[in-house]
Order: sequence, then C-alpha cells, then structure tokens
Amino acid sequence: KNYGNRALTGEEIRWGLENLDVTPERIEELGMTGLMVPVKVTCANHEGLNPGVKVQQWDGKQWNVIVDFVPALTDIVRPVIEEEAMKYAEENNITPRDCG
Repeated sequence: KNYGNRALTGEEIRWGLENLDVTPERIEELGMTGLMVPVKVTCANHEGLNPGVKVQQWDGKQWNVIVDFVPALTDIVRPVIEEEAMKYAEENNITPRDCG
C-alpha cells in the first residue's frame, strides 16, 4: 500500500514489519477473534507486545485450539538475544541502529 504494486526492497519490508500494528479491532474485522492476540512491532521491539504462541489445528472445517496462548519467556530469553547481538555486531564491525 505504501510502496505500490512491485517487489519491495529489504528496507521497505523492514519498515513494514517494524510498523506492524494489529489491533483487537482489526482482528475482529478480519474475523480472526480468538485465533491470535494483538501484535504491535517496533524498531526497538521485534517481539511485539504479547510475544508467545497459541497452538491451533485445522480439522478441515474450523480451527481448534490445541494449546491456549503461552507467553514467551522474554525475561529470560531477551537478555541473551541482546548480549549475543551485541557480540555479533562487535565481531562484524556493525553499528547497531538507534531506535530512539
């Protein structure tokens, strides 16, 4: 929508993902209530507001929840991701973006 009907660049895809905001209203509008939780992704937070999983299975007629929403262990996993990302950036002469 923002870039027209053409192949997108990596930067344009990143912009789209970092501005993803699927509200409860949009979920309802799409007829997906109960299938997912709201998602809002930013430059600084690629996990969104409610990281986790909800396991569902299609039976040929409808989606059935197999395991309800399980929150991610963000408090445990995120610090490790940040540490490893900084190490990778240093080892490869990459300057991390400023999302401020």
